[in-house]
Amino acid sequence: MANLVVVSHSFVMAAEVINFAKVMSGNKNLDYKIINAAGMSDGSFGTDGLKINQVLIGALSDSEVMIFHEIGSSILASEMAIEMLEDDLKSKVVMARLPLVESLFVALNVNSKDMKATVLQDTLKEEIKNLYNI
Repeated sequence: MANLVVVSHSFVMAAEVINFAKVMSGNKNLDYKIINAAGMSDGSFGTDGLKINQVLIGALSDSEVMIFHEIGSSILASEMAIEMLEDDLKSKVVMARLPLVESLFVALNVNSKDMKATVLQDTLKEEIKNLYNI
């Protein structure tokens, strides 16, 4: 099982993507967390590596983590946040590197208690390929 962290330039957009994925997945009870790490610490538009790092530390307390992101600095800030982690925690974080909305929705439908973050990433890649026939 992996906790899911969403990184976007917009906290509001990330909240809506999380809500969308939950609703489209039937609002089932989840055994893992979905955490919004989007926007700047002051609530403004942008990405904040330190904020993401703090979210990761909390999310890693009981699970591995998969980061879902959109474009540009959301990727760079996430990578920076991972680099700031203690070495033993870095290997427990995987970046989805897939379309944000689609991959988060699929993750809510396939993530299970015994699934490692790397297995979740591989599963998502296959599901996205199937979705788009690529």
